[in-house]
Formats: sequence, C-alpha cells, structure tokens
Amino acid sequence: MKVTPGAPAQEVVPPSGGSLLPDGLAEAVKTAAKFIGKYSKKLPHGQFVHIVDGKAYASNNRHIVEVEVGQTPFASLRLSRNDIALLTRIGGNPARASISGGHAEFTWADGQWIRIEVGDASEAFVERCRQRLEKYWDEPQGMPINPKSVDLVVKRAKKGQAVSIAVIGHRVIGMDDGFFYPHNATTAAVIQKRKFDPMRDDLFAEALAQTKRSKEQNDSKVERLKKRLRAIGDEIDELAVVGAELDEKWTAQHDAIEAYQNGGSLDEDQRALLTPQCSELVKDERRNALDAEFEQHEGSIPEGWEITGKRQDDDFIYVTIRRERVTKSQPEETAASKIKKALAQFFKPGFDRDFRVRWDQLGTLSPIVRGAP
Repeated sequence: MKVTPGAPAQEVVPPSGGSLLPDGLAEAVKTAAKFIGKYSKKLPHGQFVHIVDGKAYASNNRHIVEVEVGQTPFASLRLSRNDIALLTRIGGNPARASISGGHAEFTWADGQWIRIEVGDASEAFVERCRQRLEKYWDEPQGMPINPKSVDLVVKRAKKGQAVSIAVIGHRVIGMDDGFFYPHNATTAAVIQKRKFDPMRDDLFAEALAQTKRSKEQNDSKVERLKKRLRAIGDEIDELAVVGAELDEKWTAQHDAIEAYQNGGSLDEDQRALLTPQCSELVKDERRNALDAEFEQHEGSIPEGWEITGKRQDDDFIYVTIRRERVTKSQPEETAASKIKKALAQFFKPGFDRDFRVRWDQLGTLSPIVRGAP
C-alpha cells in the first residue's frame, strides 16, 4: 500500500466474508500467465489473463491457452501479470474472494489478504481464443505447459500447422501468428508468402480499405489541383506585371532604333537595349563543349547499351544508358492469380461464414453526397 508522508493515519480495514474459491485457482492463473504477451496496439487484451465461465484464457499472439479454473463466484475477471505475481507470492490458494467497484479482495485461510484493482474480462478476446482453439485443436501431445515447449512442437510441425499440447484441464495451441501478423504485414504480403487464412484474413475488408484509400487519394488530388489553380492565378498576376515591363522595354527599343536611324548618339542604356542575348549561341557552345568532353569517354560505355542522354556541369559529366530486358515478367498477371486463389477459399462449400465475419474490423467509407460542397 502507498502512504503519503505527513498525511493523517488511515484505518486499514481487512476484508470480511466473501465467496468460496475453487482449489487450484492460483496455480491455474499462474500457468495462464506464462502466455501473457507484451503490449501491442493490435492485441491490448493480450497483457492479461481473462477468467470467464470457470476458465482462464491468455494469448501472446503465438500461443493461446485455456486453463480450467473451476466454478468461481465471479462471472468475469481480468488480471494483469503483476496481479498474478502478487496473488501467487503469498503461497497456497486463496480461500475466499469478493469483487465490487473495480476492486477484488482475496483472503487466505490463515488471515492474509490482498486488495487489488481489477477489470472485467474482454468477451471479444475470450471468444476469439475459443474460436481458434476449436478451429485448430487436434490430438494433444504430452509436453510441459510453457511457451518454449509449444514452440518446440511448432518448429517440428509442418509449415503453418497449429499444434496442441495438453494435460487434464489445460488446452494450449501454438501457431505462426494467433491473432495478427507481426511487423505490420499487409494482405498483399500474406498472399505473396502463401500464408493466407480465410478464417483470419479478410479480402473483403481489404477491398473496402482499398476503396477508402482511393477516395482519400482522389480528395487529396482535388485539393492539390485547387492549390495549383490558386498558384497559377498568382503567377498570372506576376506575369502581367512582367508583361507591362516588357511593353515599356519594347517602346524604349523602338525609340532607341529611331534615334540611331536619325544619326543621334546612343547612351549606354540605349545600346544595352539593342544588344541581343543570343541564348541559342550559348546553347550551341555548351553542346559543343559536351560533345568534345564525351568523345574522350565514349569507349567506356559497355557493349550492347544504348546512350539515351548526356549532360555536364562544372564538375561532372552525366551519361544515361539503357538496354533491353532479357526476361520480361508479368507481375500483374502473377498477382491476380494469387489473389484469385485466396478469394476462392471464401466460397468453398461448407466454409463457416459466420465465424469469419468481424464487422467491427471492416473498413468504412463516408457516403458521398451528390451536390455537397
């Protein structure tokens, strides 16, 4: 407990009463806690052990465990790794428990007790654990109940195969990825690696998300074009000013020519007005200098390569070369074939559509209102 220095003394009232707990509760949650995962935004409930209907559930994305707890006086309870460490540190099994107002009180037969903050178990997380247990459960293998043992069996199993390990009252499955793919793998990457699982991966949601992304890209392009229009308007205004200055220069040039024709003496400004820039002459000189520089290195180009461009600056000469590809692949056709195979799994006879659908994770696209500003 935390005590504030200098604060008035507070009476510590031990819990009284409470409902009886099943034997082995502490050991059961301790076993499940071995499979608690690190924090992940994709699996926030994986940091806890969830107790529902007399069973404890936990998953770290690679393993899913279900442990029989027995009939508990509470319908739903969520315990963190620290909660379980405190619960098991005293030793033995707590005899009674009372849960209310976000707090749980556990009492041992010898009078020791703890009071901790708790929450309700996640029904959605527990349901997903149950679904995947039922989907992938097979004949269990006799191994110790811990992540290393499960991983050992997974390593020996066929690629992508889920395996089961169990003792009485325990079920554990191990797989490549239980709830989500690590490293933010995209649907395209999953299809590419041929790890697509129609029970977990949703091509329909990806199609919706693709439409949403296209809509966002379209809106973004419209906004960019509007900005360009505003920039073009500003540039037109600036060019109008330049145009007025050129009109003045045009008039001044004609005045200078007329003064010259009449035998008058021209000042430096008038002579400058009548002196051409000869930009084409400058370009020709640059081109001749580039060709002369390039001739010294022309033999360095590999045979079979075509020169498509050359330029130079004050320090370097740049040459662009190309050659025809030897093998011409067709990535669009290859990708379309893989997507077609993945989509076909959704329409196989007997595919459990209700199990697959997760409406809370489908992408959304705001309706487009015609005529809206």
